[in-house]
Amino acid sequence: MLVIDIALFIAMLGMMISSVIISSDVFAFLNIPTSSFGRNLHMVSTAWSFVLMAMHVGLHLNAIVYKIKNKLKSSNFNMFHIYC
Repeated sequence: MLVIDIALFIAMLGMMISSVIISSDVFAFLNIPTSSFGRNLHMVSTAWSFVLMAMHVGLHLNAIVYKIKNKLKSSNFNMFHIYC
C-alpha cells in the first residue's frame, strides 16, 4: 500500500509541475516556455494518477463501506440499507 501511495504522490507532483510548464496565462510572470515535454508529462501523470487513485480507493473500500454501514445503523434513517 505504501508503494501505491508514493507512486500516487509522484504522479501528483508530475501533474503540478507539468501544469505550471504548460500554463501560458496563469503563470505568465515566470516566463517559462510552453513545450511538448510539459504536455507529454501532464498526459502521462494524469493517466497514472487516475489508475493509482482507483487502486488506492479500492484498497480502502472495505473500511469505507464498514463506516457507512455503521453510520446508517446508528442513525434513524431506516429507509436506506446497504447490502454487501
